[in-house]
Amino acid sequence: MRDNEYYVISQTGFGGREFRVGERFIKRNVSVKRIPRQALKTVDGSFVTINKTTSSRGELLIIKARPNIQPSSPKTRMAFLRPQDPDEFENYLTERGIKPEQINLTPLSFVLTTLTKLLTERNEGVLSTDKLFSFILRESFFPPQNPEIIRARIEKRATENQPFRIGCFSCLNMKCLMANESPLYYVGQGENRLETPRINRRTQELVNQLTTTGFPFTWEFILADTDAEEIYGDWLDSTDQTPAILSYQSRIKSQRLWSLLRAKYLSQYQTDFNSAYTNCEQLVGLDYIRKSVTKRLIYFTDKVDLPDTPQIREICKITAKRIIASYAAQGPIIDTEYDCLIIADPDPTRLGMIQSLLAPQLPIWYPYPG
Repeated sequence: MRDNEYYVISQTGFGGREFRVGERFIKRNVSVKRIPRQALKTVDGSFVTINKTTSSRGELLIIKARPNIQPSSPKTRMAFLRPQDPDEFENYLTERGIKPEQINLTPLSFVLTTLTKLLTERNEGVLSTDKLFSFILRESFFPPQNPEIIRARIEKRATENQPFRIGCFSCLNMKCLMANESPLYYVGQGENRLETPRINRRTQELVNQLTTTGFPFTWEFILADTDAEEIYGDWLDSTDQTPAILSYQSRIKSQRLWSLLRAKYLSQYQTDFNSAYTNCEQLVGLDYIRKSVTKRLIYFTDKVDLPDTPQIREICKITAKRIIASYAAQGPIIDTEYDCLIIADPDPTRLGMIQSLLAPQLPIWYPYPG
């Protein structure tokens, strides 16, 4: 009779045909004993736990390991079975259409396989840098901006044992009515692009797949709560817009108010905003501004029923320049607070260009379709 032979019945520690067959074999018509879980900490800080189920037919081992105790850290799971009588177990497998040689291990092979798996996963903190960077490249609808900086920041976070910080702006749903042949803006409650079913599904897909890279990360939606006053303040409804902003805020998960973030850098932001507004033509060119003004004018005349007058054209120009100045002044702050900016705008590369006018080194990822 052969002894001390091991069989890999699961590469994930649970589930699958081989695991179910092995579990039934151990428990079939005999008393079973579950050994209390053993938790071990290695000298390098890794955590290993062993769950063991034994019977007269052998023992079932489920081994789990992770580089550290943090829930987000990568982990490995494997399940092995050591039968008391390997011949009996192999006959049991064969009767169920499983080839024993595909999962059989000698004692030495068992040790080597287990150690290799655990060591690989212990080094996942290094390997996951490649996984995260490859994922960002693969899932971008447009070439990421400054990919070499994205890579460097991933590696820096790995060295610091810190999560990779991702930020994504969520804009208010601004609405406009006509009042005395002028626009009257207010904060609406219409569906934001990020809330649409297709984009929401994409967000969940991205978050789930980012988790599988094994690299810890944070993802925050930055609610642009200052837009109403900063861009449209001269033509904003006189009623308090705060309740509408708070109502909108309650619908956004994992969000951060831009007003609170901006407050940390208010002097820098105001200087950058004023500079960008004053030098708007030099930064983006007259043609870009003309197109922005024309787009706004069409919206005013077609959707709001405002007349095409010099006054309305001036409002279009002022709001277009304020938006450019606002996005440009946001760039250096975002570059400081986050490792990577996500843009979910329908015209993402155009917005990315504006957002990085004063922060050309800003890393931008485009994982949403335009």
